[in-house]
Amino acid sequence: MTVVPDLSVEPVVTDAWSPVPLHIGGFGDPGTLLLSGPTATPEGEDLAGHSHRWGLLTDLDGSRVRALLRDSRLDGRGGGGFPLSRKVETARMSAGHAVVIVNASESEPASRKDRALCTQRPHLVLDGASLLARAPDVDEVVVHVHRGSASPSGALSLAVAIRRAARQPDPQWRVSDGPDRYVSGESSAVAGYVDGGEARPQFTDRPLAVAGPSGRPTVVSNAETVAQLAVLARIGPVACNALGAPSSPGPRLVTLAGAVTRPGRVLELTGPGTIGDLLAAGTFRRRGVRKMTALADTVLGSGACGHPDGAVRLIRSTVDVFEDDVIRHLAGSPCRGGAHPPILLVPDPAPGPRTDAGGGE
Repeated sequence: MTVVPDLSVEPVVTDAWSPVPLHIGGFGDPGTLLLSGPTATPEGEDLAGHSHRWGLLTDLDGSRVRALLRDSRLDGRGGGGFPLSRKVETARMSAGHAVVIVNASESEPASRKDRALCTQRPHLVLDGASLLARAPDVDEVVVHVHRGSASPSGALSLAVAIRRAARQPDPQWRVSDGPDRYVSGESSAVAGYVDGGEARPQFTDRPLAVAGPSGRPTVVSNAETVAQLAVLARIGPVACNALGAPSSPGPRLVTLAGAVTRPGRVLELTGPGTIGDLLAAGTFRRRGVRKMTALADTVLGSGACGHPDGAVRLIRSTVDVFEDDVIRHLAGSPCRGGAHPPILLVPDPAPGPRTDAGGGE
C-alpha cells in the first residue's frame, strides 16, 4: 500500500527543485504512479484493489485542497496547460454556486490517455474529482465523455455505482455523454452541452471560471488533471514537483500514435524527457506521407474554427521545410541533426540601442 503523507499541517513551499531520473512505463510497470497497479484488463481496476494500493483519501477540506493545488502548481493536462489553482480561485471569487465538470471526452483523435484512465483506473479519476469538488465547495460533479463503442461511460457508471454502495465520501455524480466530434470536447462546448445546449465552442471574453453557459462559475478540468490531483493528495507537492519539469511539475501521460510499434499505447513519464526518449522504431512509408498530405488538404478550411487549419498548416510546413529529413527517415536513417544537442538557434540581437520605451518584449 502506498504510504499516505501527513497532510494535517500546511505544506512547506520551497523553490528547490530536484528532478528524479526519467522513467517511462505503461500500465502495471514499476516506477509509474498514475498507471501503477495491475496491467490493463477488460474490466479495469476495482475499488478494493485501488483502495488497497492507495489507501483511503485523507480528510482534506477545501482550504487544504486549494493549498495543495497552489503548492504543486498542477497545470491542466488537456492541452491548455492552465494552472488548476487559478481556475478554482477565480470560480470562488465569482458570483454564484460553482459547477465542476471533468472533461474526459478527449476530442483529439490520436489521444487515448483519458479513455485509458477512465476504463483502467476509474477510481483514481473519481478520487481526484471528489477532491476538486471540495476546493470551490460544490456537491455535484459532472463527468463528460463522448458516445461510441470506445466510450468509457460504462466503466465510469459502474465505478460510480460501486462507490455509492461503499458509501464513499463523494459528491453527487452525473455521467454525461455527448457527440463524438472533433471540437465538441473543447471546454466551452462541453460546458454548453452539460447545461442543455449544443456541443459547440462558445466565443466569449469571459473565462468559464467567471461565468459558464449556465451563468454560474464553471471549472472544467481534464480527466488526467484530476487523476494527478488524487496522486498529489497522497504523495504531497514536494514529491510531485520532482516528477516533472520546473515549468510543468508532476508525471505526464502521452499516447503513442502513427507509425509506431504499438499505436494507441499510453505511457507515463516521470522526470523530464524528450520525444526521442518515447518513440520506438517507426514503420512510416511513402504512401503514408501521401495520405497525410491528402488528408491535410481535405481538412484545410472545413473546420468550425481555425484550430484544424493551424494543425494542418503546421504539418504541411514541417513536411516542406524538413523534406530532406523526411526522405532520410523513409530510407531508415536518422535526421541529420539526430546526434546534436536539443537546442533552438536564436539569432544575435541587432547592434545598437533599443528604442522600445514601453518595455515590451
